Amino acid sequence: MLKGLYAIVDDMAHQSYGPDRLLENIAKDSEISVVQLRLKNSTLDQKQKLIHKAKSLQTIRNFTLILNDDTDLFSKLNCDGLHLGQKDDPFYVLRKNYPKAILGLSCQTVAQAQKAQDWGANYIGCGAAFDTQTKQGTQSLGLSGIQEIVQSISIPVVAIGGIKKDNIQEVMQTGCAMAAVASGLIENHKFIGQEIHERATQ
Repeated sequence: MLKGLYAIVDDMAHQSYGPDRLLENIAKDSEISVVQLRLKNSTLDQKQKLIHKAKSLQTIRNFTLILNDDTDLFSKLNCDGLHLGQKDDPFYVLRKNYPKAILGLSCQTVAQAQKAQDWGANYIGCGAAFDTQTKQGTQSLGLSGIQEIVQSISIPVVAIGGIKKDNIQEVMQTGCAMAAVASGLIENHKFIGQEIHERATQ
């Protein structure tokens, strides 16, 4: 399943379009196999409603549902996986507590990526590939930095950061398994996720 486009539904980046509307597009109008919910600015009630909606959409088309950071909601609502940052809950503890879950960890160095692999990560998120406004303060690794990390480990790498329709093929040439896209899923107020997915898998 970890191949092609890794879609990120972000409650800030997609505020005007609507995260729930975007989820519907992904489920009904694309072949995207992995969806991450990144809900940093939503209330608990809003988060729960969107997660429940995502899980109901999985009955329409099977996709892997990843929750960003929120360990409590992950354990309560039984999502498929959880993505963590370096400053979140200790990864090796979560791996022990959730042996069958899909767990990903953000990494920016070869050493971090190798440690994540040793801890039993299913994949790592690696970036930023390009400068991005979606997650400000993220240092750009560039494509060469991502390629170096890809070559240093055997688990899948998901490239992230400033990836859009026009540069995703270049990103995939680094050897990464997937490319994560958030704001780029919408262009001129239209969902273009399927088009990006097709470019990522060519």
